[in-house]
Amino acid sequence: MQKLLFFLITILIALAPTMASCRAPGTPQGPQPGQASPQPTASPSPLPPPLPGIVKIGVIYPITGRLVDVNHWGDEAEPFWQQAGKDINNLDDTVKQGVQFKLVIRSSDSTGAGALKAAQDLVENEGVQAIVGLPTGSEASATVAYLTKNQIAAISSGSTGPKEELRQPDTLYRIMPNEIYLAHKMARLAMELGYTRAAIIYRTDGWGDIYAEEFASRFTAQGYPTASVAIEPTHPNVKDYETEVAELSQKVAGLGADPHTAVVMAVWEGEDLNILHHAAADRNLSSVRWFSAAAGPALLYGVFDGGPSLPDASKFAYTHGLWSYENHSPLTPSVSNLLKYAEKELGRKPHFEHVYLYDAIQLMARAILLAGTYDGVSIASHIPGAAGVYDAATGPIHFDINGDRDAGDVAYTCMLPAGGDYEYQYCAYFRDDASGGYFEILKAPELRDRTFCVEC
Repeated sequence: MQKLLFFLITILIALAPTMASCRAPGTPQGPQPGQASPQPTASPSPLPPPLPGIVKIGVIYPITGRLVDVNHWGDEAEPFWQQAGKDINNLDDTVKQGVQFKLVIRSSDSTGAGALKAAQDLVENEGVQAIVGLPTGSEASATVAYLTKNQIAAISSGSTGPKEELRQPDTLYRIMPNEIYLAHKMARLAMELGYTRAAIIYRTDGWGDIYAEEFASRFTAQGYPTASVAIEPTHPNVKDYETEVAELSQKVAGLGADPHTAVVMAVWEGEDLNILHHAAADRNLSSVRWFSAAAGPALLYGVFDGGPSLPDASKFAYTHGLWSYENHSPLTPSVSNLLKYAEKELGRKPHFEHVYLYDAIQLMARAILLAGTYDGVSIASHIPGAAGVYDAATGPIHFDINGDRDAGDVAYTCMLPAGGDYEYQYCAYFRDDASGGYFEILKAPELRDRTFCVEC
């Protein structure tokens, strides 16, 4: 044993100069004059603090301002957030972790500036790290930079806008399928129905122009020609679009004013009435099929916001088979009960968008519980995981790389006569599934089982 030990020591002594020469040229052998000794490896970061006993979730919603003044849309959401608050506090994980959720409500005043002010108040004065609501594109756009800079987890319940600031990785997630998804489905539907040429008339507001571009891209990818005409956005004080409609007529004539050509409007309520009013007197535009990206109730009655009565526009839309669309998540028993509860509380039927607010609150609470700490970055990182295990009222939620919901069922509305005016019913569906989805064109229209706020 002693011989073996001596032999090993001898070898190590002999190899020492060689091992030293194997260092990279110029590599110091140890601490040099004026140079500090190597520091020990830093200890692991401390564990994040546990959840506080009271966990705040901020809710920003248009419960004052235009979206209340016009149709009481924003203030009818209260039963939905009340029920969501009760439900998240009864979750098993909430009870197990010994916490209680508190919803802190703020109004956006139906504006982007109001939404930003509300977010600043929640973060800087209430210490909120998680915010939901922000249902309109203007609210989401106005707050996304502030929320991301301050690393606040956020879920928009209704924003679908395609503006660039909303289509990039950040701490804001959106749970209503967005306009680009819907534009692709509208183009696919038009081609499914046999249309191989399309003209698009759109508003230049960061929604209409992007929608038109996305719609056209699907047609051109199949080798089908398209044309487009831009209009100045003037909602709610709608201007006259006679000149733009005349240009649209020329574009349709160039494509071929026949049963294989379709016109798509990406304009707002009131603007569509004026366009259709002029189209009704145009031979080219009366020879093609029409679709709309945002058909509202004004089309049913021929009047918008106290403007002129244009019954010819409504009749034209009906006779030319104008279809529009809306998100159409499953009407499960739990959703039906939620809507009945809200109707009882409000004394009227609510719009369906507020079900997405219910989902947003549920999803945020579950992300907080998964994170196990009240830190915006950690909470935001757990939102996709929470979506994977949450049986959402609006159907399965999957996010793309930008945090936008990228799939969902769609219903296509058509107009039918009803007591001298018209009403919307469903004439087709897009059924989303693992194979990429399929269209179901109905032999007979079905009653519309929900309503949405088009302007929202």
